[in-house]
Amino acid sequence: MADESLRLEVRSQLEAMVRNQAAMWASPKFVDVIKATKMTSDDVLIAGFMKTGTNLLQQICHQIRMGGVGDEDFDEIWDMVPTLMMSSVFIKRDLNAPQRGDFKIFKTHQRPHELPEAGVEQSKVIWVIRDPVNSAASGLQWAPTFVNINPAGFDPMDGYKNLFANEKAFFHYWLFMADWLRLYKNGAKNILPVFYEDLVRDPPVHIRRIANFIGKPLTEDQLQKVVQLSSFEYMKANEHKFSLRKERELVGRAKAQRDGTEYQPVVAAPFVNKGAKRDGKKELPQEVLDDMKTQWANCIEKEFGYSSYDDMREDIWSYELLI
Repeated sequence: MADESLRLEVRSQLEAMVRNQAAMWASPKFVDVIKATKMTSDDVLIAGFMKTGTNLLQQICHQIRMGGVGDEDFDEIWDMVPTLMMSSVFIKRDLNAPQRGDFKIFKTHQRPHELPEAGVEQSKVIWVIRDPVNSAASGLQWAPTFVNINPAGFDPMDGYKNLFANEKAFFHYWLFMADWLRLYKNGAKNILPVFYEDLVRDPPVHIRRIANFIGKPLTEDQLQKVVQLSSFEYMKANEHKFSLRKERELVGRAKAQRDGTEYQPVVAAPFVNKGAKRDGKKELPQEVLDDMKTQWANCIEKEFGYSSYDDMREDIWSYELLI
């Protein structure tokens, strides 16, 4: 347990950061830039809460887009597949600029109503889903250095309340899931659910499924190349391509310029860490696990009838096998 005075100081910093981020993402300037992003039925939108496997999907979808030839000629995957919320205001990236390949791919951690209407209703949406316990365990390990607060004063419950169960910002796993689940259950044909656990257990089956959904079927050789370049071993060995270091630096420099302060480089925790080997139930405090059960009951079970993540996963898979 962190020293109480340090914990309170870090909690205050974390709450201020979340308030500032929420205000920025709700500002007309930010909303207008995101909503003005042009997307068509040929484009792909990767939608997932943080630490659910969206970086993995960026790599998979980009390699599929390039026809499974093995495109490693990029500095960071973010250059190939931009994240909508991070690219728009601070970095001032032109989200309507051409991308490598014959269609665009975007990543988002946002809820449907915060996105371009055409992106939600017309583009090919790959909805990435992961057990919330493991998502939270991964996110809370990585978060302190990513948001530039002292890890020694970071309390898991404070981090969880601010970054995973915060209704006042976009940091709410269950509201995010409920919104995308509602669209899917209402019959949206342009949404492909991809469970992280299934994807990492049997990559060839699920990468082929993704490729067919995108409209870029792969030969066996092409499939194996995509599998190799999206493996945990490859991404860990080439973490500089998947760590968001460039994105973090650009955002950090823009914030420092805005605030009239000196940019302080941050050495973040590894982004690609345990993958499928994580067991969040052994990593998270019981008070966090208890609150997660309450959130699930209130946000998911109450509306959709699913008593657990596994219950939802089984039902969605049963439906997917029928269509």
